[in-house]
Formats: sequence, C-alpha cells, structure tokens
Amino acid sequence: MFLRLRALVGFVAVAGAALSAASCNSVDLSKSLSVTPVLSGYYDDGLLDGWSHLVPNLTFKLKNIGSVPLSAGVRVTVSFWRAGDDGENDSLVLPGLEHTLAPGEETGVITARAPHGFRLEGARADFFQHSLFKDMTAKVFAERRGTLYRLGEFQIDRQIIPHASSTHGHP
Repeated sequence: MFLRLRALVGFVAVAGAALSAASCNSVDLSKSLSVTPVLSGYYDDGLLDGWSHLVPNLTFKLKNIGSVPLSAGVRVTVSFWRAGDDGENDSLVLPGLEHTLAPGEETGVITARAPHGFRLEGARADFFQHSLFKDMTAKVFAERRGTLYRLGEFQIDRQIIPHASSTHGHP
C-alpha cells in the first residue's frame, strides 16, 4: 500500500512538472512580452579609418504582460533595416530573459547596437542631411527553441548618442 501511494505521488509530481514545462513553452511570446523603448539613435562609435562611424542603437526593456511567469532562456533578435531596402542591413542576437520573469515584471535595460552602420566624412552634425543617409528601423523578435515571435518595430530616432568613455565604466 505504501509503495503504491509513493508511486502515485511520484507520478503526480512528474506529470505536474511536465505540464508546467509544457505550458511555459506553449506561451505565445508575441502576446506575453512587450518592448518598452528607452532610447534610440545613432551611437557615436568613434573614428573608423579616419571617418566618423555611427551605428544604429536601440535600448529597451522587456515586460511580461501575460498571466504566467516566463522562464529564462528566451533570446532576443534585433534586426536593423534601412528605409527602402528589401532586406535587413544588420542584426544581432542578445540574451533576453536571463531569469524567470513574473507577470508584470520588467527586465533590466537591454542595448542593441548594430555592429555596422554609417561612415561619414565631415562633421557629425551633418549626418542626417547627408545624401546617402537613410532612416533605420529596428525589428525586435523573441526566440525560444527555434521559434521567432515578433515583438515590435521601432524607428531609430535622428539623434546622435555620444560615445561612452571606457574610463568611466561604460563599454
């Protein structure tokens, strides 16, 4: 009798864990995560081969707007698109949820800075009037186990974000 009860308790525990894991994995992240932009613009990446190098930058937070906790391991892909182009210009994959995110909870600040951008000869103040400049859009996706969920699309603001000095603890 005791062994049957023990087996039943073990079965219920395993079944409960499996159902819990399945429900976390079946959550539609496009309906459970929202993106809150904090800052966008063109990061002043210094000089590259004697030219000003400015890269699109989107800084944001993720918020669990669903009713169930979201487990760690969700990655974020940010894809940068130039206005009028048929495909993405650049993209990067970042850690999104490094710990379980309870309903209503937000992540810390996440910064997506494209590895490539614009090289400009001349004053940075003339950047947005340059004939080759095109506005950029950042498309944000969440990824879990190979499935991408579209979270939002954000126009990169026409502002230059000053270069952060590494001597002050910034990258």
